[in-house]
Amino acid sequence: MCCSNLDKNVVLSRHENVCEPQAKIDEIQPPIVNYKEDLSNLKKIIIDSLSFETVNYEYKKPATYHDEKVDRLMHRLSLKDMIELVVGAGIKSSLFNKNYFNVPGASGNTTSKLVKKES
Repeated sequence: MCCSNLDKNVVLSRHENVCEPQAKIDEIQPPIVNYKEDLSNLKKIIIDSLSFETVNYEYKKPATYHDEKVDRLMHRLSLKDMIELVVGAGIKSSLFNKNYFNVPGASGNTTSKLVKKES
């Protein structure tokens, strides 16, 4: 038997606080454990804290995708057309209808109602 210990505390990931808590949050503390067995003879493996690298996460606005053909088409769409594009055809249409497009998604398939707008 053996046990492992870090030579000092390590921060594995650092995140920006994007949602301030509404109440005070206490950090979780490990419980104090009293072992009945004598653990003084356990082999101890010390892990070097420099073996770990802190990852810093930055929350930035993602780059906007641009494509000339897509941009031309998007500028011709009405608000109703944009809603059709976002909502899609739903899961029911993918189960019971033959689709022009078959792009499965979380809520079903992409709509084919805008095919005529492409030209």
